[in-house]
Amino acid sequence: MNQEYEIIRYPKIRHILLFVDEIEQRSQHLHGDYEFCFGLWGDATFSTLTAHIDVRAGDVLFLDSNEAHSIQTKTGHFCGLFLQVSSRFLADYWGELSTNRYTSANLKDYLPRDVLNALYKEAIQVSLSYLKGQEHYEIDALEFVTKLLNLICKNVPAEHLSLRDQGNRKKNAKRLKRIVEYVDEHYMEPVSLGDIAQQEDVTPTHLSHLFAEGLGINFQEYVTKKRLEQAVRLLLGTDKSAIQVAYESGFSDPKYMTKAFRNMYGCTPNEFRKSNVSTTLTPDQRKVGLLERIYPSEEAIALLEKML
Repeated sequence: MNQEYEIIRYPKIRHILLFVDEIEQRSQHLHGDYEFCFGLWGDATFSTLTAHIDVRAGDVLFLDSNEAHSIQTKTGHFCGLFLQVSSRFLADYWGELSTNRYTSANLKDYLPRDVLNALYKEAIQVSLSYLKGQEHYEIDALEFVTKLLNLICKNVPAEHLSLRDQGNRKKNAKRLKRIVEYVDEHYMEPVSLGDIAQQEDVTPTHLSHLFAEGLGINFQEYVTKKRLEQAVRLLLGTDKSAIQVAYESGFSDPKYMTKAFRNMYGCTPNEFRKSNVSTTLTPDQRKVGLLERIYPSEEAIALLEKML
């Protein structure tokens, strides 16, 4: 998945999405949904604007709505069961959810281990019911999500937002969404902060501050990381030369891509390719460049059944 303001779709239950995701890295992104991650295997660091949260097998991570975050594994890949919940879930009954800004955290810091273990097991059972489409899976999922959010409201620190702050947060999120969607479509072309500022009818300085506050990195860093993601996919998924990869990833000069690789990975693009390409990669893995892979339902079911 690309670096972006992610728009969550709910194909089975309104407001709720469950999936298994194997990740090597995920660039800075945000979405308007609450997110829970149940670590299945491996370990990773989820970095928000204010904290670095380590997650490993058996842990339960909570990320607040519109909390910009990136994911970086420590050794190899990380696999998690992800539950994303619309911020509009129960909005008519539970206004506290939308008027508070919660602390994103590993829930082991706030909940007893026996409670976490029970939640972890229930998450797997509910997910299996959801993925298999078993009878009453909708009610099971709704009940479980309500329980999770209830625990968040009662145990995780929160800051109450004024009506003005709530309005500004929504306005800024919508603007940021438009900007990153534009970058997502045009990163292979010259992308100018000034041009985007003109489209948004704001000053470049205002837009620069908005971008840094919303994603925690400046605009040019964001564009460079976007191009690096594509370069990694091409290096690991094709036999194209580093020069071809540079131009097809949006870099105006292969030297710029080499510099970006040294800053990010500590090596040149060709060195990165040699140290990461494996002869055992599946076509799907080569296609995404080992950055992230969402499991098909059948594969997710098989993995979760083993976890039980």
